[in-house]
Amino acid sequence: MQLEKLLKRINSKITTQPNGCQVWTGSTTISGMKPKLVRNHQGQPNISPVYRHPRSRITYEGKTMPVERLLYTLANPTSGPFKVRKLCTTPLCVNLDHHRFAPQGHSAGLWTLEEAIELVTLYKANNPGLWDPSHTLLCELPPDLLKEARDATTIAL
Repeated sequence: MQLEKLLKRINSKITTQPNGCQVWTGSTTISGMKPKLVRNHQGQPNISPVYRHPRSRITYEGKTMPVERLLYTLANPTSGPFKVRKLCTTPLCVNLDHHRFAPQGHSAGLWTLEEAIELVTLYKANNPGLWDPSHTLLCELPPDLLKEARDATTIAL
């Protein structure tokens, strides 16, 4: 019964768009500009303003979490710890089909080879002659996928 009440509460705060995004209209995190420490391609620190997008949030059983994380947890109760990667560009989309989920420590399921190749190509275009796998563009890719993407872009060039 409590689950039905929760799902009604969630559904009352979702608006479906024509592109399939289910936009959260309930409580969100703070959005706006914030300072962030970023490093350039040479590793030098610099403080740069970054826009922080709002994220959906809901409190359930005393825990506040993103709505998409709660929905995935309810749909997969034995999933254990996991990572989430958003696929669409709508900031408050909670449609589970617009997210990828992978077990904690197994980020390979979050990325396709095509996406990795695109990131490596972008990195190489902006950093000719350099290779730094810890760079912001590349650091989330699993090492084996990163190597495969790097090899593919070397052959293609």
